[in-house]
Amino acid sequence: MDKGIKFDFWFICRIVIFVLFALFLMYPFITLFSKSVIGSDGNFTLENFATFFQYEYYYSTLMRSLTVSVLTTVFAVIIGVPLAYAFSRYKIYGSKIINVMIIMSLMSPPFYRCIFLDYVAW
Repeated sequence: MDKGIKFDFWFICRIVIFVLFALFLMYPFITLFSKSVIGSDGNFTLENFATFFQYEYYYSTLMRSLTVSVLTTVFAVIIGVPLAYAFSRYKIYGSKIINVMIIMSLMSPPFYRCIFLDYVAW
């Protein structure tokens, strides 16, 4: 039995989503990287990276950012994996409320940002 490509609605949706992903997510990263390795004369250079690492301010800021990112990831995994295991294996009293609180914590930062921008920016 030949399993060819079926051009149905969902196949077209996948293609459109992939194209939008490539356009809005990958294109800025590729453009940024290409601009960073091409000098003002149009030739390949790593001078921009050398300039970045010459200043301690930029280097230390990058290291602090990476440290915060790694520590946040480690603590999230340390807390999240046992909780996910416990929720999936055992019947915990109040688990529905805890699930709602977890979802609310994921949804609240955009709302706080909107409230902040509403009062400060306007």
